[in-house]
Amino acid sequence: MAGALVALVLPWLRPGDRSAGLASAAGLSVLLTTGLVIPNSFDYPGYIAALPVAAAALLLVSGSVERKPLPTRLLSNRYLVALGGISFTIYLWHWPILVYTQHSLATTDLSLLQGLAIIAAAVILAALTTAVLENPSRRFKPAKLWPSYALGALFFTAVALPGFGARERVLSIYDRIENSTQAPFSGEMIDIQSSAAGVRFEQFVTVGSDKSFPILYCLEDSRACESGDAESDRIVALVGGSHAAQWEPLFAMLGERYGFKLVTMVQMSCALGYQWHMDQACRRYNERIVERLRELNPIFVITNSTRLERSLESPQVESVPESYAAQWRRITSLGFPVLGIRDNPWFGDDPNLCVWNRRHAADQCARPVRELYLPEDPSLVFEGAIQSFHRADFGSIYCTRDRCPAVFQDRLMYFDTHHLTRSYVIYMANRLEHLLRAQVPEFFAVIEWNGRKMPGEGDNSTLWRLGTTTEVE
Repeated sequence: MAGALVALVLPWLRPGDRSAGLASAAGLSVLLTTGLVIPNSFDYPGYIAALPVAAAALLLVSGSVERKPLPTRLLSNRYLVALGGISFTIYLWHWPILVYTQHSLATTDLSLLQGLAIIAAAVILAALTTAVLENPSRRFKPAKLWPSYALGALFFTAVALPGFGARERVLSIYDRIENSTQAPFSGEMIDIQSSAAGVRFEQFVTVGSDKSFPILYCLEDSRACESGDAESDRIVALVGGSHAAQWEPLFAMLGERYGFKLVTMVQMSCALGYQWHMDQACRRYNERIVERLRELNPIFVITNSTRLERSLESPQVESVPESYAAQWRRITSLGFPVLGIRDNPWFGDDPNLCVWNRRHAADQCARPVRELYLPEDPSLVFEGAIQSFHRADFGSIYCTRDRCPAVFQDRLMYFDTHHLTRSYVIYMANRLEHLLRAQVPEFFAVIEWNGRKMPGEGDNSTLWRLGTTTEVE
């Protein structure tokens, strides 16, 4: 749109030689340096994209004068003009080359040499595509219209058919995964498996969407999700960010079984306890959540108790931010008990890509516990310091004593680098209930009080249908 506006106003612009020279110098400088000075943390494209767009506009305006400025004369070099002529084709080629290079090397951190090689490959392929396909197509001027339409239909079909076919294939895989039945885990602790040859291809295809429903639909502070026993007036609240929302399948099952309604109120990239690196939506969420809980009047509030450091280079692996504890104090002061769940492992790179590339050595994808966790849960000190605060540690479902794997019993455990899959939480539901009952008996004392539904008495619990271990019974 900016280019169209420049074209419209250009006939009315009469920049002088000095103004055109300054505009061209400024435009070229900004255009060349923008990519070097913008930090990776900036959202791009976004408002920051106005810089290169404005630079291009300045170059167009400065090139309209009769006495061309030096930058304009430099950019008018026939080799650069030829490069500009295939620039959009370069753009189209560079992305698949980049993605497949990252995939084949199992990393997104490419070196300068690798980046230059990708650019060179994109330029070469763009030049060939222009010579072999684009230019002949431009020269194709039949006497009738239908050959042009036929050529367009041919290109469209070549792109559309594989796309639609792949989509139908993925949807059929989703249906099979969704409708499959799984016997729940009945052990006490996971172990490390070296071979992931038994992990089905379908799991790799669908794992990115294997998320709890609140992560898919309710990650915003203005929207609450209800699950569990929808008819109950006894409410358990699940609050915080996506690391809290991932436990919704477990507590929804418990809600069905023990007769409480689970209300999930979560915010993307947030936590119950605002920190400086979180966005303004998270700040607003934390300012309002305590009042919303007051209105909800829950019998228990569930959230995260610790935060793991994302960076592999950081010496601090696990902590309890003071803002977390401050929110716990506010909530418990209202008479609502809080259950804090210790954070799950974070992986530096995609653990599923690692498992895919090392299907016969999947144990190499496991992270050492010492890189993630302190020897003792740091939220333990708050259990006595804050009345009605309780903590739970589910570490035995995603770590052994020394390592935290990415796959267990041929099930992918994470849908990205740091969120558990919904199917894995469901698979571990009985074990999680046992851990919760052992570590936080107060939670069951509250939810079983006045109105507990016993199995066999009109209970339609998903958890019960999946089967319960003798230990839980």
